[in-house]
Amino acid sequence: MDETISGALDTLDLNSDNTAYWLATLRGFEEAERSEPAQDWDTFVQRFTDWTGQAGLPADVVHRFTEYAAQTHGAELVGYLAALTDEQVAAHCVQSGWVRLIAGHGADWAGYDGSQPHWEYFRDRFYLQANDIDPQVYRVAYEQLSPYDTAVPAERYHALVGLGLPVDVSAAEPVSPEGEFDVPAAQEAASFDELSVEEVEEMILRYAAAAAS
Repeated sequence: MDETISGALDTLDLNSDNTAYWLATLRGFEEAERSEPAQDWDTFVQRFTDWTGQAGLPADVVHRFTEYAAQTHGAELVGYLAALTDEQVAAHCVQSGWVRLIAGHGADWAGYDGSQPHWEYFRDRFYLQANDIDPQVYRVAYEQLSPYDTAVPAERYHALVGLGLPVDVSAAEPVSPEGEFDVPAAQEAASFDELSVEEVEEMILRYAAAAAS
């Protein structure tokens, strides 16, 4: 997804509760504009503000979006967003939420000492923080951490470092003679930021299928 389009989605404060409504509103507006396009920017902004206001969407978010549009693609930005698939937007929301989780709460892991009680405490607090951002982000956090509930401390440290969490790896007990982590390749944790859009979308589809079962 284009970086500018991702930035536009970020201005909308999307989450699993409001994404469908925002997309429906944007697509409805874009369709209305195709039949009678605004002749200038001020007219476009007024129409967009009125349309989203009637839909009950937050005025401050709408203003932030139009300010961003003015600096990027202008009126065409609505059309670009309206053309995105539901899956693309859902994947973006989860990835954006994960970035906010790491940025806002990742530093909390600095006190983790590798013990089982600490694992349970920090893991559960991280789950709560993720769920506060979005239940879909919680599901990502659970998928990333739950495989290590029965792992040895060194494997947990390796996984946490892979996720970008600032744990003190010097406190981890080495599991190889050289003092380096001896973790099977299949268990290595990849940073969520390194996943492709297709991989994120596949993850979302798995969550949706699990929720429906």
